[in-house]
Amino acid sequence: MSYNILAVLDASAADSPHYPTPAEVPDSVELVPEDREPLTPLTATELVVTEMSDKGRRQQVMRVSKMKAKVIITEYRVAIACSKYEKGGGWVAFGGIGALLIEAAANTASKVRAARRRRGKMLAGHVRYVQLVSVGFKPPSGIMKRDTLRLGTFDPTAEGFRVLTLDLTLAGGQSASYLAEQIACRAAHHELTYGKDEMDDERRELLEALREPEPLVAQPKKFSSYFLIATGASGLDAALEAS
Repeated sequence: MSYNILAVLDASAADSPHYPTPAEVPDSVELVPEDREPLTPLTATELVVTEMSDKGRRQQVMRVSKMKAKVIITEYRVAIACSKYEKGGGWVAFGGIGALLIEAAANTASKVRAARRRRGKMLAGHVRYVQLVSVGFKPPSGIMKRDTLRLGTFDPTAEGFRVLTLDLTLAGGQSASYLAEQIACRAAHHELTYGKDEMDDERRELLEALREPEPLVAQPKKFSSYFLIATGASGLDAALEAS
């Protein structure tokens, strides 16, 4: 199965660092010692996964809407869990084995969907801070006036550097700019605590500055981001901030 951040999982699946373990409680994942004290769970009403080519082109891999996913921010990762992802439709998949799995789940009869929920299956995923490339936000736009939080990451199973973004449309009243700041701070602290021996001076300085990050300036119809790796002249920063 292609790694696309999110997948349909159940508690009986083999443990993998690339995906969380669904908890018995709906809309939640099993916490690990590294999570420490999570923030109060948030709610996302739409999830969009996009893949970026080496030329900066963006291709949507997955979109899930008309749902309520819990977003759990910890000292170790950002995790997403949704037990009732089938209700209301909203699945759009764009190719690949992972997409076929999701498409099949979306087209299953209601009795089977209910049975799956009873067996603990849920849509879940996480971005561990060791994989986090960027975190940013886009101010509200459109009729709904809701913030969007973006996590930039890479595929840990790919041979090359495959970049993915996860956009989370937040429920009303939730500030994506504040959350981006919190995630950047937690990610920097985690990496400086557990990965500092493996990083160069440039990245160490970048992360030290993110221990107390300056507030991001909102850009109309565009993402503003904190970067946890040096992007240099690669153009990666512009691609990660494009709508």
